[in-house]
Amino acid sequence: MKIRFLGTNHGMEDSKTNKNRQCILIESAGRSYIFDAGAPVAEILEKEDYDLSRIKGIFISHRHTDHLLYLAQLCENKSINAKIYLPDDEQMARYSKEYDRRFFKICEGNFYNDLFMKVSSVKTKHLIDWEGNSICHGFLVEAEGKRVHITSDMTPELIDFPKYLEKGEAVDMIVSECAHPEISGLFEKFDSCNAERIAVIHVYPEERYDELNSRMGKNSFELLLPADGDEFII
Repeated sequence: MKIRFLGTNHGMEDSKTNKNRQCILIESAGRSYIFDAGAPVAEILEKEDYDLSRIKGIFISHRHTDHLLYLAQLCENKSINAKIYLPDDEQMARYSKEYDRRFFKICEGNFYNDLFMKVSSVKTKHLIDWEGNSICHGFLVEAEGKRVHITSDMTPELIDFPKYLEKGEAVDMIVSECAHPEISGLFEKFDSCNAERIAVIHVYPEERYDELNSRMGKNSFELLLPADGDEFII
């Protein structure tokens, strides 16, 4: 399994950085999967002559702009024939009306399995609808015997940090945001996890990178601070 960070930025406009907003490409068995579309995915990949027909699934964690800004670009690209999973009924209605595409609503637990990649939703409380239901999804991604958890956005208090991770269930990598919780709180949670590597993205404000860099090499796990374009073999 290969994970590539096409966008690592937070959701706020920032003239100091040219980073794309959050977007992750995961490849396995010659197939590709997109998690969030905050970066101009199709444009980036077409410049590399990437075969867009390899993209089999597109998964949007929640409806905030920094996570779906370029979903329309993907929907409009005729080379992409992927199943597109949306986080809530409102987005289902919106995109189904605008595009002749196969859209599916994300359900909690395992909702995708094409025999090559299995994806499960682990909800967070970052975004709640008017009925009090969570409409923000973290993702557990499983392929080739490897496991990656993408947290999506969480609450500042981390009441929604995944319980299975806190209990020490093994994963190969955690991809965590660092815009809403405090760094100290995040690392308390990380210390309870059984993860070989933890990649921190979606960092805000940018000054937080100073503290994150100071923590490099001081943990039971390998701490990664990916930049746009960085990729890792898992």
